[in-house]
Amino acid sequence: MNLDDLLDAPGDREPLLTTGEGHAVLRLLQPVADEGGEGAAAADELIMRLARRLPEPPA
Repeated sequence: MNLDDLLDAPGDREPLLTTGEGHAVLRLLQPVADEGGEGAAAADELIMRLARRLPEPPA
């Protein structure tokens, strides 16, 4: 299964991360998205999906 298939796979939402962990994931994914190599488009899509659901990071 490729990354796009995983992103679009149906399933129930689960509360698995804290807000801080979610923001850490976004920061870890950003270099992958910026690099433009394999997985960049999927990383960018996942960043957008997660960022819409997360509250603002702590100051």
